[in-house]
Amino acid sequence: MVCRQSLDEFDVVVIDEFHERRWDTDLLLAMLKTHSKHRLVLTSATMNSHALAKYVSGDVIAASGRQFEVVISHVESEARTLPNAKNLEQRVSHAIRQELDWGDGDILVFLPGRKEISQCQSMLSGIEDLLVAPLHASVSDEERDVAIHSQPQRKVVLATNVAETSLTIDNVVCVIDSGLERRTVQRNGRTTLVLTHISKASAKQRAGRAGRVRDGRCIRLYGKDAALESVTPPELQRESLIEPMVAAAQSDFSIETLELLEPLPEKSLAIAKDTLLQMGVVDKAGCVTDHGRSLSPLPLEAFYADLVSRMETKALKEAMVDLTAGLSVYSSLYSLSSNPDKHEALNKEEPRCCDAAIVIRLVRGEQLPGVIVDESVLKEAQGISAQMRECLQLPQLEVASRYEPLSLSNRWLNGHHKACS
Repeated sequence: MVCRQSLDEFDVVVIDEFHERRWDTDLLLAMLKTHSKHRLVLTSATMNSHALAKYVSGDVIAASGRQFEVVISHVESEARTLPNAKNLEQRVSHAIRQELDWGDGDILVFLPGRKEISQCQSMLSGIEDLLVAPLHASVSDEERDVAIHSQPQRKVVLATNVAETSLTIDNVVCVIDSGLERRTVQRNGRTTLVLTHISKASAKQRAGRAGRVRDGRCIRLYGKDAALESVTPPELQRESLIEPMVAAAQSDFSIETLELLEPLPEKSLAIAKDTLLQMGVVDKAGCVTDHGRSLSPLPLEAFYADLVSRMETKALKEAMVDLTAGLSVYSSLYSLSSNPDKHEALNKEEPRCCDAAIVIRLVRGEQLPGVIVDESVLKEAQGISAQMRECLQLPQLEVASRYEPLSLSNRWLNGHHKACS
Protein backbone atom coordinates (compact mmCIF):
# COMPACT_ATOMS: atom_id res chain seq x y z
CA MET A 1 0.00 0.00 0.00
CA VAL A 2 1.33 3.45 -0.87
CA CYS A 3 1.58 6.29 1.61
CA ARG A 4 0.08 9.72 1.02
CA GLN A 5 3.45 11.40 0.59
CA SER A 6 4.59 9.05 -2.19
CA LEU A 7 1.71 10.20 -4.45
CA ASP A 8 2.20 13.94 -4.02
CA GLU A 9 3.99 14.26 -7.36
CA PHE A 10 0.97 12.85 -9.24
CA ASP A 11 -2.18 14.72 -10.22
CA VAL A 12 -4.31 11.81 -11.50
CA VAL A 13 -4.66 8.27 -10.12
CA VAL A 14 -6.30 5.57 -12.26
CA ILE A 15 -7.65 2.41 -10.61
CA ASP A 16 -8.47 -0.18 -13.29
CA GLU A 17 -10.77 -3.21 -13.03
CA PHE A 18 -12.35 -1.76 -9.92
CA HIS A 19 -15.22 -4.26 -10.04
CA GLU A 20 -12.84 -6.93 -8.71
CA ARG A 21 -13.23 -5.17 -5.34
CA ARG A 22 -9.92 -6.30 -3.91
CA TRP A 23 -9.26 -5.02 -0.43
CA ASP A 24 -6.15 -3.10 -1.48
CA THR A 25 -7.95 -1.11 -4.20
CA ASP A 26 -10.92 -0.41 -1.92
CA LEU A 27 -8.55 0.77 0.79
CA LEU A 28 -6.48 2.84 -1.63
CA LEU A 29 -9.61 4.57 -2.94
CA ALA A 30 -10.78 5.39 0.60
CA MET A 31 -7.37 6.85 1.48
CA LEU A 32 -7.26 8.91 -1.73
CA LYS A 33 -10.79 10.14 -1.06
CA THR A 34 -9.78 11.21 2.45
CA HIS A 35 -6.57 12.85 1.21
CA SER A 36 -8.60 14.68 -1.48
CA LYS A 37 -5.57 15.84 -3.49
CA HIS A 38 -5.95 13.85 -6.71
CA ARG A 39 -8.29 13.47 -9.63
CA LEU A 40 -9.53 9.86 -9.65
CA VAL A 41 -10.42 7.66 -12.60
CA LEU A 42 -12.08 4.31 -11.82
CA THR A 43 -12.63 1.91 -14.71
CA SER A 44 -14.58 -1.31 -15.09
CA ALA A 45 -16.85 -3.10 -17.55
CA THR A 46 -19.22 -4.36 -14.84
CA MET A 47 -19.91 -2.36 -11.71
CA ASN A 48 -22.56 -0.18 -10.06
CA SER A 49 -21.28 3.03 -11.63
CA HIS A 50 -23.81 5.43 -10.13
CA ALA A 51 -23.25 4.28 -6.53
CA LEU A 52 -19.50 4.62 -7.04
CA ALA A 53 -19.86 8.05 -8.64
CA LYS A 54 -21.88 9.22 -5.64
CA TYR A 55 -19.22 7.88 -3.26
CA VAL A 56 -16.42 9.86 -4.93
CA SER A 57 -18.64 12.81 -5.96
CA GLY A 58 -17.79 12.13 -9.58
CA ASP A 59 -19.36 11.61 -12.98
CA VAL A 60 -20.08 8.45 -14.98
CA ILE A 61 -18.53 8.31 -18.45
CA ALA A 62 -19.67 5.35 -20.57
CA ALA A 63 -17.54 4.17 -23.48
CA SER A 64 -18.88 1.52 -25.83
CA GLY A 65 -16.11 -0.57 -27.35
CA ARG A 66 -16.55 -2.94 -30.26
CA GLN A 67 -17.98 -6.23 -29.02
CA PHE A 68 -18.87 -9.07 -31.34
CA GLU A 69 -21.94 -11.21 -30.75
CA VAL A 70 -21.55 -14.06 -28.27
CA VAL A 71 -24.12 -16.86 -28.40
CA ILE A 72 -24.63 -18.35 -24.93
CA SER A 73 -25.77 -21.93 -24.39
CA HIS A 74 -26.26 -24.08 -21.27
CA VAL A 75 -25.53 -27.80 -21.19
CA GLU A 76 -27.88 -28.54 -18.28
CA SER A 77 -31.49 -29.26 -19.25
CA GLU A 78 -32.71 -28.31 -15.75
CA ALA A 79 -32.66 -24.52 -15.80
CA ARG A 80 -31.97 -24.07 -12.09
CA THR A 81 -28.97 -26.45 -11.91
CA LEU A 82 -26.14 -24.74 -10.05
CA PRO A 83 -22.48 -25.05 -11.03
CA ASN A 84 -20.88 -28.08 -9.38
CA ALA A 85 -17.53 -29.84 -9.31
CA LYS A 86 -18.83 -33.41 -9.71
CA ASN A 87 -17.09 -35.12 -12.64
CA LEU A 88 -15.95 -31.68 -13.75
CA GLU A 89 -12.96 -32.87 -15.79
CA GLN A 90 -15.12 -35.34 -17.72
CA ARG A 91 -17.79 -32.72 -18.44
CA VAL A 92 -15.20 -30.16 -19.54
CA SER A 93 -13.46 -32.73 -21.75
CA HIS A 94 -16.76 -33.66 -23.38
CA ALA A 95 -17.63 -30.00 -24.07
CA ILE A 96 -14.17 -29.35 -25.53
CA ARG A 97 -14.29 -32.41 -27.81
CA GLN A 98 -17.71 -31.38 -29.11
CA GLU A 99 -16.47 -27.88 -29.79
CA LEU A 100 -13.38 -29.21 -31.59
CA ASP A 101 -15.63 -31.24 -33.90
CA TRP A 102 -18.12 -28.42 -34.49
CA GLY A 103 -16.27 -25.10 -34.53
CA ASP A 104 -12.89 -23.50 -35.11
CA GLY A 105 -10.66 -21.03 -33.29
CA ASP A 106 -9.17 -21.33 -29.83
CA ILE A 107 -11.07 -22.32 -26.69
CA LEU A 108 -10.83 -20.72 -23.24
CA VAL A 109 -12.01 -22.83 -20.31
CA PHE A 110 -12.63 -21.27 -16.90
CA LEU A 111 -11.84 -23.61 -14.00
CA PRO A 112 -11.62 -22.95 -10.25
CA GLY A 113 -7.96 -23.80 -9.65
CA ARG A 114 -4.69 -25.56 -10.43
CA LYS A 115 -6.01 -28.95 -9.34
CA GLU A 116 -8.88 -28.88 -11.84
CA ILE A 117 -6.62 -27.47 -14.56
CA SER A 118 -4.18 -30.36 -14.07
CA GLN A 119 -6.99 -32.92 -14.16
CA CYS A 120 -8.46 -31.50 -17.36
CA GLN A 121 -5.01 -31.25 -18.91
CA SER A 122 -4.55 -34.99 -18.36
CA MET A 123 -7.95 -35.74 -19.88
CA LEU A 124 -7.01 -33.86 -23.07
CA SER A 125 -3.47 -35.21 -23.45
CA GLY A 126 -4.43 -37.77 -26.12
CA ILE A 127 -5.96 -35.34 -28.62
CA GLU A 128 -3.70 -34.90 -31.65
CA ASP A 129 -2.76 -31.47 -33.00
CA LEU A 130 -4.19 -29.74 -29.94
CA LEU A 131 -2.12 -27.47 -27.73
CA VAL A 132 -3.32 -27.42 -24.12
CA ALA A 133 -2.06 -24.37 -22.21
CA PRO A 134 -2.56 -23.85 -18.45
CA LEU A 135 -3.00 -20.30 -17.18
CA HIS A 136 -3.01 -19.50 -13.47
CA ALA A 137 -1.07 -17.35 -11.04
CA SER A 138 1.94 -19.66 -10.81
CA VAL A 139 2.65 -20.50 -14.47
CA SER A 140 6.05 -19.56 -15.83
CA ASP A 141 6.55 -16.60 -18.16
CA GLU A 142 6.98 -19.02 -21.06
CA GLU A 143 3.73 -20.83 -20.26
CA ARG A 144 1.95 -17.51 -19.91
CA ASP A 145 3.15 -16.39 -23.35
CA VAL A 146 1.96 -19.64 -24.93
CA ALA A 147 -1.48 -19.25 -23.34
CA ILE A 148 -1.95 -15.60 -24.26
CA HIS A 149 -0.59 -15.42 -27.80
CA SER A 150 -1.72 -17.14 -31.02
CA GLN A 151 0.02 -20.44 -31.82
CA PRO A 152 0.46 -22.39 -35.08
CA GLN A 153 -1.92 -25.12 -33.88
CA ARG A 154 -5.37 -24.97 -32.34
CA LYS A 155 -5.23 -24.21 -28.64
CA VAL A 156 -7.27 -24.81 -25.49
CA VAL A 157 -6.43 -22.49 -22.58
CA LEU A 158 -7.34 -23.88 -19.14
CA ALA A 159 -7.54 -20.85 -16.88
CA THR A 160 -8.60 -19.65 -13.47
CA ASN A 161 -10.46 -16.35 -13.14
CA VAL A 162 -7.12 -14.60 -13.72
CA ALA A 163 -8.29 -14.56 -17.36
CA GLU A 164 -11.64 -12.91 -16.60
CA THR A 165 -10.56 -9.31 -16.96
CA SER A 166 -6.85 -8.64 -16.59
CA LEU A 167 -5.66 -10.48 -19.70
CA THR A 168 -6.59 -10.50 -23.38
CA ILE A 169 -6.01 -13.88 -25.04
CA ASP A 170 -5.60 -13.87 -28.80
CA ASN A 171 -7.94 -15.79 -31.10
CA VAL A 172 -10.42 -17.05 -28.46
CA VAL A 173 -13.71 -17.91 -30.17
CA CYS A 174 -15.30 -20.20 -27.59
CA VAL A 175 -15.51 -19.93 -23.81
CA ILE A 176 -16.45 -22.93 -21.66
CA ASP A 177 -17.48 -21.76 -18.20
CA SER A 178 -17.55 -24.17 -15.25
CA GLY A 179 -19.31 -21.50 -13.16
CA LEU A 180 -16.90 -22.19 -10.30
CA GLU A 181 -14.10 -20.31 -8.59
CA ARG A 182 -12.03 -20.46 -5.43
CA ARG A 183 -12.85 -17.44 -3.33
CA THR A 184 -11.46 -16.18 -0.06
CA VAL A 185 -13.74 -16.14 2.99
CA GLN A 186 -13.18 -15.59 6.69
CA ARG A 187 -13.39 -18.55 9.04
CA ASN A 188 -12.51 -18.32 12.72
CA GLY A 189 -10.79 -15.01 12.16
CA ARG A 190 -8.55 -16.32 9.35
CA THR A 191 -8.89 -15.98 5.58
CA THR A 192 -9.17 -19.23 3.65
CA LEU A 193 -10.02 -20.37 0.11
CA VAL A 194 -13.30 -22.15 -0.61
CA LEU A 195 -14.80 -23.59 -3.78
CA THR A 196 -17.97 -21.71 -4.69
CA HIS A 197 -20.21 -20.45 -7.50
CA ILE A 198 -19.26 -17.37 -9.48
CA SER A 199 -21.51 -14.31 -9.60
CA LYS A 200 -23.61 -13.13 -12.54
CA ALA A 201 -21.13 -10.29 -13.07
CA SER A 202 -18.27 -12.80 -13.35
CA ALA A 203 -20.31 -14.94 -15.75
CA LYS A 204 -20.78 -11.86 -17.95
CA GLN A 205 -17.06 -11.09 -17.84
CA ARG A 206 -16.18 -14.66 -18.80
CA ALA A 207 -18.60 -14.76 -21.73
CA GLY A 208 -17.15 -11.48 -23.00
CA ARG A 209 -13.77 -13.13 -23.57
CA ALA A 210 -15.28 -14.92 -26.60
CA GLY A 211 -16.33 -11.76 -28.46
CA ARG A 212 -13.05 -9.89 -28.72
CA VAL A 213 -11.94 -10.77 -32.26
CA ARG A 214 -15.09 -12.12 -33.94
CA ASP A 215 -18.49 -13.62 -33.17
CA GLY A 216 -18.12 -16.28 -30.51
CA ARG A 217 -19.80 -18.80 -28.27
CA CYS A 218 -20.03 -19.31 -24.52
CA ILE A 219 -20.95 -22.76 -23.18
CA ARG A 220 -22.00 -22.73 -19.53
CA LEU A 221 -21.86 -26.00 -17.61
CA TYR A 222 -24.83 -25.04 -15.43
CA GLY A 223 -28.49 -24.11 -15.80
CA LYS A 224 -29.84 -21.01 -17.51
CA ASP A 225 -31.65 -19.84 -14.37
CA ALA A 226 -29.07 -20.93 -11.78
CA ALA A 227 -29.43 -18.78 -8.66
CA LEU A 228 -26.09 -16.95 -8.81
CA GLU A 229 -25.52 -13.85 -6.70
CA SER A 230 -25.48 -10.59 -8.66
CA VAL A 231 -21.88 -9.58 -7.87
CA THR A 232 -18.96 -11.08 -6.02
CA PRO A 233 -18.87 -9.68 -2.45
CA PRO A 234 -15.95 -7.27 -1.86
CA GLU A 235 -12.93 -8.77 -0.11
CA LEU A 236 -13.31 -6.35 2.79
CA GLN A 237 -16.73 -7.91 3.48
CA ARG A 238 -15.60 -11.56 3.45
CA GLU A 239 -11.96 -11.69 4.57
CA SER A 240 -10.05 -11.08 7.76
CA LEU A 241 -9.34 -7.38 8.23
CA ILE A 242 -5.91 -7.90 9.82
CA GLU A 243 -3.92 -7.17 6.66
CA PRO A 244 -6.05 -4.18 5.55
CA MET A 245 -5.82 -2.73 9.08
CA VAL A 246 -2.02 -3.10 9.06
CA ALA A 247 -1.74 -1.61 5.56
CA ALA A 248 -3.87 1.39 6.54
CA ALA A 249 -1.92 1.96 9.75
CA GLN A 250 1.44 1.73 7.95
CA SER A 251 0.12 4.41 5.56
CA ASP A 252 -0.78 6.66 8.55
CA PHE A 253 -4.52 6.00 8.41
CA SER A 254 -6.87 4.24 10.80
CA ILE A 255 -9.15 1.89 8.89
CA GLU A 256 -11.80 2.44 11.58
CA THR A 257 -12.16 6.11 10.64
CA LEU A 258 -11.87 5.81 6.86
CA GLU A 259 -15.04 6.33 4.83
CA LEU A 260 -15.17 3.10 2.83
CA LEU A 261 -17.62 2.25 0.06
CA GLU A 262 -19.48 -0.09 2.45
CA PRO A 263 -19.27 -0.20 6.26
CA LEU A 264 -16.89 -2.87 7.55
CA PRO A 265 -18.32 -5.88 9.44
CA GLU A 266 -18.08 -4.95 13.11
CA LYS A 267 -17.11 -8.44 14.26
CA SER A 268 -14.27 -8.71 11.72
CA LEU A 269 -13.06 -5.25 12.69
CA ALA A 270 -13.06 -6.11 16.41
CA ILE A 271 -11.18 -9.39 15.84
CA ALA A 272 -8.52 -7.68 13.73
CA LYS A 273 -8.05 -4.82 16.18
CA ASP A 274 -7.78 -7.17 19.17
CA THR A 275 -5.27 -9.44 17.40
CA LEU A 276 -3.03 -6.58 16.30
CA LEU A 277 -3.18 -4.92 19.71
CA GLN A 278 -1.99 -8.15 21.34
CA MET A 279 0.79 -8.46 18.76
CA GLY A 280 1.82 -4.85 19.40
CA VAL A 281 1.41 -3.89 15.74
CA VAL A 282 -1.11 -1.07 16.33
CA ASP A 283 -2.11 0.97 19.37
CA LYS A 284 -5.61 1.56 20.73
CA ALA A 285 -6.16 4.43 18.30
CA GLY A 286 -5.38 2.12 15.38
CA CYS A 287 -2.05 3.83 14.65
CA VAL A 288 0.98 1.76 13.71
CA THR A 289 3.61 1.13 16.39
CA ASP A 290 7.36 1.03 15.83
CA HIS A 291 7.10 -2.77 15.91
CA GLY A 292 4.31 -2.71 13.32
CA ARG A 293 6.29 -0.42 11.03
CA SER A 294 9.30 -2.73 11.25
CA LEU A 295 7.21 -5.55 9.73
CA SER A 296 6.29 -3.64 6.56
CA PRO A 297 9.29 -4.71 4.40
CA LEU A 298 8.51 -8.41 4.87
CA PRO A 299 6.39 -10.06 2.12
CA LEU A 300 4.31 -11.93 4.71
CA GLU A 301 1.03 -11.74 6.55
CA ALA A 302 1.38 -9.74 9.76
CA PHE A 303 1.04 -12.89 11.91
CA TYR A 304 3.98 -14.62 10.20
CA ALA A 305 6.06 -11.43 10.02
CA ASP A 306 5.56 -10.97 13.76
CA LEU A 307 6.81 -14.51 14.43
CA VAL A 308 9.92 -13.91 12.33
CA SER A 309 10.64 -10.69 14.24
CA ARG A 310 10.47 -12.50 17.60
CA MET A 311 13.30 -14.92 16.82
CA GLU A 312 16.28 -13.83 18.92
CA THR A 313 19.21 -15.51 17.16
CA LYS A 314 20.26 -15.39 13.51
CA ALA A 315 19.92 -19.16 13.11
CA LEU A 316 16.38 -19.22 14.52
CA LYS A 317 15.39 -16.19 12.46
CA GLU A 318 16.62 -17.93 9.29
CA ALA A 319 14.70 -21.08 10.17
CA MET A 320 11.50 -19.11 10.82
CA VAL A 321 11.98 -17.21 7.55
CA ASP A 322 12.16 -20.50 5.63
CA LEU A 323 9.23 -22.00 7.52
CA THR A 324 6.94 -19.01 7.00
CA ALA A 325 7.96 -18.85 3.34
CA GLY A 326 6.83 -22.46 2.97
CA LEU A 327 3.55 -21.68 4.74
CA SER A 328 2.80 -18.52 2.76
CA VAL A 329 2.50 -20.11 -0.69
CA TYR A 330 -0.78 -20.65 -2.52
CA SER A 331 -0.82 -24.45 -2.24
CA SER A 332 0.68 -27.37 -0.31
CA LEU A 333 4.42 -27.56 -0.73
CA TYR A 334 4.52 -31.35 -0.55
CA SER A 335 2.59 -34.56 -0.08
CA LEU A 336 3.72 -37.93 1.29
CA SER A 337 4.15 -41.10 -0.72
CA SER A 338 1.83 -44.02 0.08
CA ASN A 339 4.77 -46.45 -0.21
CA PRO A 340 5.43 -48.00 3.27
CA ASP A 341 9.13 -48.45 2.54
CA LYS A 342 9.50 -44.77 1.71
CA HIS A 343 7.58 -43.88 4.87
CA GLU A 344 10.07 -45.87 6.89
CA ALA A 345 12.97 -44.20 5.11
CA LEU A 346 11.50 -40.76 5.86
CA ASN A 347 11.03 -41.67 9.54
CA LYS A 348 14.72 -42.53 9.74
CA GLU A 349 15.69 -39.30 7.97
CA GLU A 350 13.27 -37.15 10.02
CA PRO A 351 12.63 -39.11 13.25
CA ARG A 352 10.71 -36.25 14.88
CA CYS A 353 8.03 -36.53 12.13
CA CYS A 354 7.89 -32.73 12.25
CA ASP A 355 6.10 -30.97 9.39
CA ALA A 356 7.88 -27.70 10.18
CA ALA A 357 11.29 -29.35 9.93
CA ILE A 358 10.34 -30.95 6.61
CA VAL A 359 9.18 -27.61 5.19
CA ILE A 360 12.40 -25.89 6.23
CA ARG A 361 14.54 -28.64 4.72
CA LEU A 362 12.62 -28.57 1.45
CA VAL A 363 12.85 -24.78 1.15
CA ARG A 364 16.59 -25.13 1.72
CA GLY A 365 16.80 -27.46 -1.26
CA GLU A 366 17.06 -30.84 0.45
CA GLN A 367 15.47 -33.97 -1.00
CA LEU A 368 13.73 -36.32 1.41
CA PRO A 369 12.60 -39.91 0.80
CA GLY A 370 8.84 -40.39 0.47
CA VAL A 371 8.22 -36.65 0.05
CA ILE A 372 6.60 -35.58 -3.22
CA VAL A 373 7.37 -31.91 -3.84
CA ASP A 374 5.35 -29.53 -6.02
CA GLU A 375 8.23 -27.84 -7.82
CA SER A 376 6.30 -24.70 -8.83
CA VAL A 377 5.18 -24.16 -5.22
CA LEU A 378 8.72 -24.80 -3.96
CA LYS A 379 10.10 -22.22 -6.39
CA GLU A 380 7.67 -19.60 -5.05
CA ALA A 381 8.53 -20.46 -1.42
CA GLN A 382 12.25 -20.16 -2.13
CA GLY A 383 11.64 -16.79 -3.78
CA ILE A 384 9.80 -15.52 -0.70
CA SER A 385 12.60 -16.80 1.53
CA ALA A 386 15.26 -15.11 -0.60
CA GLN A 387 13.37 -11.81 -0.48
CA MET A 388 13.01 -11.96 3.30
CA ARG A 389 16.63 -12.94 3.81
CA GLU A 390 17.67 -9.91 1.79
CA CYS A 391 15.34 -7.61 3.75
CA LEU A 392 16.70 -8.90 7.07
CA GLN A 393 20.32 -9.05 5.89
CA LEU A 394 20.52 -12.80 6.50
CA PRO A 395 22.65 -15.34 4.59
CA GLN A 396 21.10 -16.68 1.41
CA LEU A 397 19.60 -20.17 1.21
CA GLU A 398 22.76 -21.75 -0.17
CA VAL A 399 24.57 -21.04 3.11
CA ALA A 400 21.66 -21.32 5.54
CA SER A 401 22.63 -21.61 9.20
CA ARG A 402 21.98 -24.75 11.23
CA TYR A 403 19.39 -24.38 13.97
CA GLU A 404 18.13 -26.33 16.97
CA PRO A 405 14.56 -27.57 16.19
CA LEU A 406 13.50 -27.66 19.84
CA SER A 407 14.65 -24.08 20.38
CA LEU A 408 12.66 -23.00 17.32
CA SER A 409 9.50 -24.71 18.60
CA ASN A 410 9.88 -23.22 22.08
CA ARG A 411 10.56 -19.74 20.77
CA TRP A 412 7.66 -19.99 18.32
CA LEU A 413 5.21 -21.07 21.01
CA ASN A 414 6.49 -18.65 23.63
CA GLY A 415 6.57 -15.73 21.20
CA HIS A 416 3.06 -16.50 20.01
CA HIS A 417 1.82 -16.86 23.59
CA LYS A 418 3.29 -13.53 24.63
CA ALA A 419 1.94 -11.77 21.57
CA CYS A 420 -1.56 -13.25 21.66
CA SER A 421 -2.30 -14.01 25.31
